[in-house]
Amino acid sequence: MATPACKEEISKEWLQVILTQYESRSKPKASVSVTHFEVNPGVDPGENFSSQLVKIIVETKVSNGDYAEHTTKTFNLLAKFMHGNGFLREIGKATNAPIREVMIYNEVIPALNQFQSEKGDGSDQVDIPGFVHGVCVEGEYVLVMEDIRLSGYVNNNKSKGLSHKQILMAVEKLATVHAVSYAYNKFHDFTHKFPPFRYQEKAPGQFTFFIMTFYDLCVNHLEKVKYNEKLLKKLHTNRAVVKQRILSLLLPQNQQMKCLCHGDYWNNNFMFRSDKPDGLSDPDAIMLVDWGNTQWYTPVLDLQYLIHTSTKLDFRRKYREEILQHYHSTFTAITTKLGAPVPSWTFDVFKEECQKARIFGVVMGMTVNLITLSKQNETMPLMLTKPVNSSGLGWKISCRLGRILAPLFHSKMMRPLGRSFFKKWLGPNFSELSSGKNEIMNERFYDLLTEANEDGVFDI
Repeated sequence: MATPACKEEISKEWLQVILTQYESRSKPKASVSVTHFEVNPGVDPGENFSSQLVKIIVETKVSNGDYAEHTTKTFNLLAKFMHGNGFLREIGKATNAPIREVMIYNEVIPALNQFQSEKGDGSDQVDIPGFVHGVCVEGEYVLVMEDIRLSGYVNNNKSKGLSHKQILMAVEKLATVHAVSYAYNKFHDFTHKFPPFRYQEKAPGQFTFFIMTFYDLCVNHLEKVKYNEKLLKKLHTNRAVVKQRILSLLLPQNQQMKCLCHGDYWNNNFMFRSDKPDGLSDPDAIMLVDWGNTQWYTPVLDLQYLIHTSTKLDFRRKYREEILQHYHSTFTAITTKLGAPVPSWTFDVFKEECQKARIFGVVMGMTVNLITLSKQNETMPLMLTKPVNSSGLGWKISCRLGRILAPLFHSKMMRPLGRSFFKKWLGPNFSELSSGKNEIMNERFYDLLTEANEDGVFDI
């Protein structure tokens, strides 16, 4: 049965097939009959930028092999589809990001959790939504998981920034993912076990190109609003140095430590649960979501990304040292417990690596805050979702063309087109920034810029 390409193609028959497979994992003779289902938006407008997320409520009758007896059961699911037409989907798949996300839920995290239970005491579980179904082949992509909101998990308000308890919990869970995967690699060779996570030679150059395109857009914006002439001169003069620093951070030969990194670890990609009167500011549990940008590289990039995308200036000034210490102590304790202690990775060495990686964190923090805090994205999402007809000949041809042309699309010769796309894509966000009407977005953006300048991040 063909995989639906968007919410409009979700059918009763498809749901019966995938839910029967899901139930059969624990009950081999199970059979699921769908009596009713509803498809609703999975997130508010402007909250999801690279995929279509929908909520599916499915009412069923489940048989365990005896068709004379059955039980009623309601499944609360989230389904994730890719945006765009068939051509663009196949271009995106060429990065291996979609298949990596399916593998995270279906294979990688279960393997890591089993490993740490066998080598440790089972206390270092990585909690993610339950995997229901996933496929990533030519022309088809969908990821179906349990809707953890029914268990009380919610996102922290992104405009507030993380609380002290929240960031310590988020840092501890991030360090757990990093540490367990690092230890696993010492015993099982992670990228041999999971080939789509192997290093792609063009990835550092492509990512650096994206970052520097944003850097140039920032400089153009600062010139228009006549912001701090000394800083502007520094940004112009030191551009080549900034580019080389970022590229150096992304090159695998310069990364002493490598592990499984989330790649987009910010406020909206983990969810908290709390039964306490104070609510989410003092959570009891955390669940990691949205693994679409997972990579195998140095962990300090994940940490710097978190700090600069999800906290406010005063918070960073007060707690940066504690955050680094909590991460390092968690990472080293877990790797030692799992039989893979990290030689010579003292806190001072780790802290120096974090300082070198701040340029990455600052620029990505400015990027994420500009996009996610924008008011215009609530009514004009960056990525538009439109119904598709995946059974038509045109769809199949566009998918095949996408796969054939993917290497060309990701080549250097296409960068002028990419630069034009980014400029058009982010233009409305910079216009909103210039207007000064979005106080929260402006505060986050300029605080990151000012802090980095004061701390010498842009200096040679």
